[in-house]
Amino acid sequence: FDYHEGELATMQSVTKSFTSLVVGIAIGRGLITGVNQTARSLLPELTTINWSSGKDKITLKHVLTMSAGFAGNEESDSLLPAHFAKYMFSKPLAHTPGTVFDYRTALTNTLGDMLATTLVPLHLSIKKFMDSLLFKPLDIKNYQWVYTDKAGIPELGGGLFLAPRDMAKLGQLVLSNGKWNNRQIVPAQWIEAATREYFHFSPRYWGELDGYGYLFWHRTLVSNGKTFKAIIALGYSGQYVIVIPSRQVVIAITSWFPEDKNWQIPLHFVEEYLLPAFQ
Repeated sequence: FDYHEGELATMQSVTKSFTSLVVGIAIGRGLITGVNQTARSLLPELTTINWSSGKDKITLKHVLTMSAGFAGNEESDSLLPAHFAKYMFSKPLAHTPGTVFDYRTALTNTLGDMLATTLVPLHLSIKKFMDSLLFKPLDIKNYQWVYTDKAGIPELGGGLFLAPRDMAKLGQLVLSNGKWNNRQIVPAQWIEAATREYFHFSPRYWGELDGYGYLFWHRTLVSNGKTFKAIIALGYSGQYVIVIPSRQVVIAITSWFPEDKNWQIPLHFVEEYLLPAFQ
């Protein structure tokens, strides 16, 4: 792939972390009561779902932490259903909600249906909501979305394209507790909650990741014998936004590595070559 300054790059699942911020904005504005609001209340159009099978206990927090408990896995999920929420919530439960981490892009995409429902009274699309309350305040003007359906719901699990410079603004927003140019864009309490670790992995997930928050990863980086806690937005094949609060550092990486190396190479590059410069 050729990369040039200002050129849009696929964010892949870095998109999920942007989605987390949008959910935080919606909660901050009272459109969603909080992370304990049930998915059922956010998806009133799903009238044919058997909620009594335990799915009525699934909350927004379970969706954000990849712990809704649905049967299946990331590899078997369709990324082209007619309706993501109906597709996912029609699946049987394999686990009690909130007990088992199971990374599922299709689950994150159900947040599009949930957000669309909350925005109906405002006569706003998700794209317009994100543009006015997140992208414009961050001076992000050039971006593209992949849409999940004809209704115009963006693919919130991986469909965003940004320039790397704008991609890095996600990390700076996290580092500054939701502020940009002294303006509170995302509630500070959401940044704290979203970047907290709710699941810890031992051994490391995919061999590289220590924990998970609300669509953000955790990793302890090691450089020259020193450890650095990092908050990470991560996308397939080597898309990264790495936030290291102890060093007030944000690193944005776009790349395209072979599947068996795409998690390791960027992280090891940061540990071996970039972190020494900040010590």
